[in-house]
Amino acid sequence: MERFTEDYVLKNLPLIVRDAARPDGGWPCVEKWSSRYLKEHVGHANIRVRAKPQQDGMFGDVGRLGEGCIHLYDFEEVNFGDFLESLDASSPAYYGARLQVQEDLPELVPDMPNFYELPWREAFGVPYKGGIIAYFGSGKQSTPLHYDPLENLIFMVQGSKTFLLFHPSDSANLYPSTTNVGTHYSLVPSHRLLSDQTDAEGFELVQNARCLRVTLRQGDMLYLPICWWHAVQGCEGSNVSLHYWFAQSRLKEDYDVYKSYLEVKFAHWVEQLETMDLPGGVMSEGRKEAKEMIEAKLKERQDFSWGS
Repeated sequence: MERFTEDYVLKNLPLIVRDAARPDGGWPCVEKWSSRYLKEHVGHANIRVRAKPQQDGMFGDVGRLGEGCIHLYDFEEVNFGDFLESLDASSPAYYGARLQVQEDLPELVPDMPNFYELPWREAFGVPYKGGIIAYFGSGKQSTPLHYDPLENLIFMVQGSKTFLLFHPSDSANLYPSTTNVGTHYSLVPSHRLLSDQTDAEGFELVQNARCLRVTLRQGDMLYLPICWWHAVQGCEGSNVSLHYWFAQSRLKEDYDVYKSYLEVKFAHWVEQLETMDLPGGVMSEGRKEAKEMIEAKLKERQDFSWGS
């Protein structure tokens, strides 16, 4: 546990732990959650799912963000039993993303550890107030490139998922949108990244970013550090993952790595200052000074290293 904290959490580096979620280790969901079991226990529930996938199974249209919209997903309310049946289609119409287990599917809570039963819990701050988050998908469903302002422990319950990971210091190469709050999305067409195409017209800087591609299989855990950019694609068949989100620990804020979090914010502020429609005179002069201050902060971070 001490090594996990010092070598990964405090350095803000991702880590995969194979076979971390075992049925005999407090994870009965890994063994129990067949389609039949889920229908019997929570098939009656009504849930809010992502709908209307774009090309290549991508749920979410980042093109909307470029138009100033803050909502890139379409949603529908569906019965969970019907939703499970829809996952058998060759091109599923729904993705059960970001479901709050305690609120949406409370009958499943006994099948997984709570936040305080995780051996890695002490490395982080307070748990996410929404509780444990579940994702149910199939048909190689995918999620656009984005980052979250939270620490994340991801456990693969069923199937597999592939993650494309980018360090926060690569933000300037990933065309971050300035219209989102909380979760921040990239404007890069993520379906191209997931298929190893980094030559999208108008997004040439992506080729300068360093990508780490990892695959989680049943029973694996991924520590996804705060503010790491990630695009995600599920396997062809049914795939289920559980996510335990935490605030970062106070101890971590004292480390140099916290500056990489601020770097992302600075990059967004610079872009916002350049696009704000402000009157001239004192206001524009103040904007210029703020922009110079922020760019100076960014320059301080040019020597950032991933570490060994």
